[in-house]
Amino acid sequence: MDKFQVDELKLYMSEDVKIANGIVLKCPKLIDIVKYGESEYFFMAQTLCSTPSSMMVALDDMKLNYMKISDFELFMMLAQSLKQESTALLLGDLDLTKFKPYEVKDSEEVILVYEGTENDENPIIINSIIHEVLTTYIRKMHGFQKQVKKAGNEITRKQLIRLARQDAEMAKNKPHESFLRPIISAVKCRQGYSMDYIKQMGIFELMDDLSRLNVIVNADAALGGM
Repeated sequence: MDKFQVDELKLYMSEDVKIANGIVLKCPKLIDIVKYGESEYFFMAQTLCSTPSSMMVALDDMKLNYMKISDFELFMMLAQSLKQESTALLLGDLDLTKFKPYEVKDSEEVILVYEGTENDENPIIINSIIHEVLTTYIRKMHGFQKQVKKAGNEITRKQLIRLARQDAEMAKNKPHESFLRPIISAVKCRQGYSMDYIKQMGIFELMDDLSRLNVIVNADAALGGM
């Protein structure tokens, strides 16, 4: 697909972003994430934009080759497990469990159609392009990097899966640490924000401030060295 321009200003101002007909992405404030539960929120957000590479272990357990599954095919598999109450902070009232797969007439393309809109003139659908736009916005909002790991041969593929299993096992034994707390602390100290202001910040605003803070810190270090 052609590259599209992410509307970063809307994300920064925590404005809703219309992705497609009936599909609107919301930009939650930090206080909303705190009330929802930080770890649960990030698990949900990462699940929405999962790639086969990021779920290679789970797919291997299902006897599926992660390199033979597209991002959208994986999303179609995961959609039925993503209940509306769990995705509400990002997708509002949209219920992903009500999307059903349909094969486009005279085509091999499979799309998801929202239950009850099949016969509408303008049904609510998610196809591979809409999915890519949605997940690109979610990654941009949170500073996620898209995981794509290609293996040149079967030996390399199995090695990647083995390493991913080791990482998953190690992660199980690590105590939970807040992802947002050190970021909020760093931005708050540098920018002088009040706690009331921090609570009302959008997640993208925070991540954007962090990226700029890193530039300032690196510049300060360079000047100090000079």
